[in-house]
Amino acid sequence: MAEKDLKQMYRTRTEGHFPDAIELLGRTYAKVEDLRYGTNPHQPAAFYRPADGKVKLRILVDEASVEPLIRGQGYGVRYVPDAIVYNKGPETVDDFLRQRRRIYAGHLEMQAALGYSVSTMSGGKIAGLLLRHLDWRLRQLWWTARVVALEVYGRYLGRQDYKAHRSHTIWEIAETTKELESL
Repeated sequence: MAEKDLKQMYRTRTEGHFPDAIELLGRTYAKVEDLRYGTNPHQPAAFYRPADGKVKLRILVDEASVEPLIRGQGYGVRYVPDAIVYNKGPETVDDFLRQRRRIYAGHLEMQAALGYSVSTMSGGKIAGLLLRHLDWRLRQLWWTARVVALEVYGRYLGRQDYKAHRSHTIWEIAETTKELESL
């Protein structure tokens, strides 16, 4: 598929077939909009807001965007170590930086708007975990240093985007995260 076609497809809204209102945990929610764009039309989604109030935020960076809404209703979020999750990460430096930049800018926006920080916002926590689990063999140290440098650079770019109010509501696709092989 040509790059132009892929970009157009990614920016084209795919309508889901979701009800205008749903009831969840004793509360009614009204559909705001369908969310699915681009290369995953087989995975429709919709964003709902409480029917009795307004959601003023447009922060939809990743699953962390939903976490403060869940916690704000008195529910918890739990780590499940035996969960099986399939995730396709970026395979190129450009896609890695594109993804990390967008996510970090969104996390900064969420922190400012909601006062909520994801655990990975703390450089101290990350450094502590890294040192505790670091593989001290020379080759692994070399690769770890390179990945850390890319993450720091991606966060720098994300901070610049956040300061410049660059929107990541519709982000540039990290194409290598969409090239799936069957398991």
